[in-house]
Amino acid sequence: MTSTHFDPVILTPNPQQRRRILPILDAALDAVDPQVAVQHVVVCKDGQLSVGDRVYDLNAFRRIHVFGIGKAALPMTSALCGLLCDRVPQGIVLTKIGHTAGAQDLPPSIAVVEAGHPVPTEAGAAA
Repeated sequence: MTSTHFDPVILTPNPQQRRRILPILDAALDAVDPQVAVQHVVVCKDGQLSVGDRVYDLNAFRRIHVFGIGKAALPMTSALCGLLCDRVPQGIVLTKIGHTAGAQDLPPSIAVVEAGHPVPTEAGAAA
């Protein structure tokens, strides 16, 4: 069994146990993936944005603003941008220092700011 999240060697030296454990651990991490979570809740079709049971007519809005805060904010914002019916949002993502993987995939109209957590930094306060 090949794991997408773990180096199988570190889990257990017993190959039979490893074969049973890895699929469970992989499924658990996939279930809480921030991008996947957004993709399950947000749908955009024909200019209609559905978020859970709420529907918004994007044609009624001139601009879309996105604000994200936290370690999962960047992957969630990335997923949201990919679902917005070709509308490019503006906004800011405030994430923990060192959690900027994928920032280069966001539109340039979304600023990414690294800030301290749990101890606030000046960058976070300024954002």
